[in-house]
Amino acid sequence: MPVPFFHSLRYKVGVGYVVLVVINISVTIWTIYNFERLTSALNTILTEDYPNVMAVENMARSIGNHEDAIGLALNRDADSGRAKFADAKTEFFQWFEEASKNLVVPDAKPILENIKSTYAGYLFVTDSLFTLVSNREYDEAKAFYSKTVIPFAQRLTENCFWLIEENQKEMQTVAERTRTISDEAIIAVLFASFLAIGLSVITMVQFTRRI
Repeated sequence: MPVPFFHSLRYKVGVGYVVLVVINISVTIWTIYNFERLTSALNTILTEDYPNVMAVENMARSIGNHEDAIGLALNRDADSGRAKFADAKTEFFQWFEEASKNLVVPDAKPILENIKSTYAGYLFVTDSLFTLVSNREYDEAKAFYSKTVIPFAQRLTENCFWLIEENQKEMQTVAERTRTISDEAIIAVLFASFLAIGLSVITMVQFTRRI
């Protein structure tokens, strides 16, 4: 007695094959989608977050270079101090401009504006400091430095490090999203693989029963 087509081995094998093809296509599409998401997340880290962190770190480092220059001036090496201070000033503006290009953190703009205005005040008081040094009023210059200049430098450094911390938090968020995307892709591939193996076993059992 002939077996109905929908109950035949050929039909079951054909259905199993179609299901495997559909699974493979679905997994391929899902993998490509996750790969694009992963690429986007990594691109955010490499082209936005990391350069911004480096720019702000270099800004903070340049403040240290300003302080080193002032130290030279207070130790009666005014010419070297002025020259090093000028270099540090150029460096600060360079990195400030770089940090302003990619505003990753939502509160970055007001903080950068605060840094800019604080730095303007810092330049104003250091100009007075160098005037005292030029007049060889070293004791007055040291007192002025401790009372007036240091608070500006500390505020600048604190704002820079706050911005660095916020940028690092943003990088951590993106990194966690990247790990989640990667885990989803791995799970999808494993699920498809096990499902394909299961269907293959079922098809083999059906086939052996017919022999």
